[in-house]
Amino acid sequence: MTLAVSGLNRNVINPVTEAKDSNPEMSNEAVREMIASLVNDSMLLILRLSMIVIPLILILISYVVYRKHFKIDTAFYDKITKELEERLAK
Repeated sequence: MTLAVSGLNRNVINPVTEAKDSNPEMSNEAVREMIASLVNDSMLLILRLSMIVIPLILILISYVVYRKHFKIDTAFYDKITKELEERLAK
């Protein structure tokens, strides 16, 4: 999804694949040069955001949900312990 949104798929990966298909002897260095010439700053920014910022935001949201909705107080802990002891006693 990130590749499609950033344009990397359409503007970089597809042309490189076509070039490799038309010239199987194309060297890795030539492929690297082609990629470098096709990638622009906005593509890199979107890629970096999707790899760093978006996961960080999702981690923070997950932490907030965890802290708000998954509290184990003394009463709940005692209930869990009692249920486990009953299961083990069987």
